[in-house]
Amino acid sequence: MCASLSESECEATSDCKYKSSSMECSSTTDSDSSTGVSDDAASSNATATSNSTSTGDDDALDPADNGPFHDNPTIHANYSVAAYEQMIVDTNADLLGCNTGWSRYLDWHVAVYCEAPLSLDKIGPKLCTAGHGFHAHISSPNKRVSSAGSIWADGVGGLGVEFHMDFTYEFFNKSDIDLLDYCSADSVGICDDSSCDLSDTFRQ
Repeated sequence: MCASLSESECEATSDCKYKSSSMECSSTTDSDSSTGVSDDAASSNATATSNSTSTGDDDALDPADNGPFHDNPTIHANYSVAAYEQMIVDTNADLLGCNTGWSRYLDWHVAVYCEAPLSLDKIGPKLCTAGHGFHAHISSPNKRVSSAGSIWADGVGGLGVEFHMDFTYEFFNKSDIDLLDYCSADSVGICDDSSCDLSDTFRQ
């Protein structure tokens, strides 16, 4: 009966099963022609094999060892947006503190600019209290000429936030604030026009 059914009819019939490999509809009670094992039994055996593999040597199935493109059918890498966001959040948490550290992902951000009376010194302590990692940098190498700068913060859901406005040095120590060096692991270092944020140059 099953052999005469179309694919959609076959899938809609409980006693029949469509095999995409052979493009045939067969009875679920028929024996597999190549193994002599019924479809149900073969499915059970496959499940048992999968279960025994997944509960076996964990090291052999560790995605960290096998990489994200591993072909083992018992492991599937998670490429969801949620997993990607969580990876960035976890990385930022490991690398950042209260005005310390740096993460490449901070440069994937939205920007917020505000005029006085709001300042970076009002935002910084709130980020520290909330547990959001960030690092602040001045925009001009001449602090006597400009007090403009930015706080690069970890943001939410993997999207960073750059707060760009003035320092008032109520919270930040003027002598400790320096230029952002993109080529330094902690964003602090010797700067030149090709490696530092000199955005204050464009504001004047």
